[in-house]
Amino acid sequence: MPDNLQVWRPIAAGKRFVISANGDETLFNVSVGVNVNGAPETVWQQADIVPGPKKRPINANDRCVFNVLLVAFSDPQQPITLDAHIAAADGTPDPQFSGSWSFLHAGQFVITIFASNQ
Repeated sequence: MPDNLQVWRPIAAGKRFVISANGDETLFNVSVGVNVNGAPETVWQQADIVPGPKKRPINANDRCVFNVLLVAFSDPQQPITLDAHIAAADGTPDPQFSGSWSFLHAGQFVITIFASNQ
């Protein structure tokens, strides 16, 4: 499992940040706070991310922070998974900028991903 703090740069303008989560939806909740160039942009909710994917373009001069909060209410029978990556406009994932997390126990989990083309 990758670190819960990721720095993805430089990312070519026009690529996309992509995130999705899967698992027993009765056992977890996930949200993503999106900040761009130091200002809050939006908060993506469970319905945006599960099953997803939720996408956001990385534009020229964007400095994005994706603050993920996943709360597992109890231990799942099967892992809850969270996948995030940078993709080209055609959807091809960039293996240099990707992460996949699996959650097997109840708890609160924070993942922060910085994505910038600078």
